[in-house]
Amino acid sequence: MNEPRELSENVWLDESTNTIVLGVDRLSVAFDAQEFWDFCLNIADAKEMIECHPNFVIGTYEEDGIERTQLIVKTDDPDFN
Repeated sequence: MNEPRELSENVWLDESTNTIVLGVDRLSVAFDAQEFWDFCLNIADAKEMIECHPNFVIGTYEEDGIERTQLIVKTDDPDFN
């Protein structure tokens, strides 16, 4: 058995079983390939809705020469974000 292949910081592919594992903090979820694809489409739809939601704004910042984005909650409280 080969070691899982890292696809991104929190996602690995077990090429022997075509299982994709998503790890967040102490939680790991294993998907078969189609389940993962459906999950990604669902997340993409949710991301699109959040980007247009009036309670949020997308900010940008630079880290190590790379421009990154950040979801910011709109609020009247200057100490919130």
